[in-house]
Amino acid sequence: MELEKYRTHLVEKLKKETSLIEIINGGIYEGGTGIFIGKRHIANWFIGQVATEDFDETKLLQFAKEINADETEFKKGLKLITKMSLAQYKTITDLLSISSKYFTKMALQNFIQSAKIAKNNTNN
Repeated sequence: MELEKYRTHLVEKLKKETSLIEIINGGIYEGGTGIFIGKRHIANWFIGQVATEDFDETKLLQFAKEINADETEFKKGLKLITKMSLAQYKTITDLLSISSKYFTKMALQNFIQSAKIAKNNTNN
């Protein structure tokens, strides 16, 4: 299925990039960030899809046919997608990346500190 190939493509890109916004089709974008401990990629954090100014329902319905989606359900789903400018979505994706870096840095520092405390407790 094309959608699975697309998702695999995103996951692979996030192993190299800290944040990402990709167009799916017809003005629908998906964003996310890679989560790293140091330089090691450990996970991805996706924030879902948004419809931007260039939203094109006709193109999206064609895309639905290409991936064999139920057209009625697909149309219902399109009505639920958050709408915002691409600039606003980029800002949110960048914030997600910054937050991810902060959380992982704090988690690593806490882990190291806990290990030192545990070592000191066993030496005493």
